[in-house]
Amino acid sequence: MLLMFVTGTMFIVLPTFWIMALAWAGVRAGNVLQGLAGATGDAKAAGGRGGSIAINAVGKK
Repeated sequence: MLLMFVTGTMFIVLPTFWIMALAWAGVRAGNVLQGLAGATGDAKAAGGRGGSIAINAVGKK
């Protein structure tokens, strides 16, 4: 009886817990990466404006 409980725990419960923990970590990492990608939007826009200014300055000469 005890051996069946231990075997069930080893092969059913622990892998389920492990998969759930990895999924939770993946969701958290995805949220962090999404925040980092969103935070660079202002820098991307500023770089685009700077490039346009440089092209216009060169084109006027």
